[in-house]
Amino acid sequence: MSDYYGRLANCALHGIDFTTVTKKDGKVWNVRNLIRLNASGFEIELHQNPDLPANLGDLRGQSIDTTGLFVRNVTQDQVETVREVIDKVCDLLSFATESRVLPYFWEYPAGSGLSCQYSMTGTVQLWRYPFAEPEHAKHFVDSCYNRFVQLRDIPPSGENTHVDCCEDNPRYRHCGRSHKGPCG
Repeated sequence: MSDYYGRLANCALHGIDFTTVTKKDGKVWNVRNLIRLNASGFEIELHQNPDLPANLGDLRGQSIDTTGLFVRNVTQDQVETVREVIDKVCDLLSFATESRVLPYFWEYPAGSGLSCQYSMTGTVQLWRYPFAEPEHAKHFVDSCYNRFVQLRDIPPSGENTHVDCCEDNPRYRHCGRSHKGPCG
């Protein structure tokens, strides 16, 4: 079993728990930058960039690398499931922050160099977002994930349609669903 590592963009939240980090200036700091989420039996560690501004509104309109992500002790046969769980968690975080939170990089095993990176579109918005405190966003994801997964794939009006998805979106190419007309 190895660790799964990923990167998220536009997850504009500060952390809940403290970690020790070396900042860009080379100094070692104890920084509140860790958020632990629970989804589908996995603990997902979000390590927020310690150099995010105190006022996250300063990021509005930018597409920015915000988050390192770890899922510990993942077996090779769980990797695809972990990726699917992370995609769904990002959908919930997108709602919680009113920003387009996207997974754009993953590596398994962590540190191995065996990785995949995606191009991305989307920005931080942060205009009166519903969960400004990271504790509230964590509670939202932890408590809503299972029900969200149940309801997410129920097609509206009997059609197979995704919210914010279209055939040429690489994030959803692997889903295997047929798409009728423009999605949205």
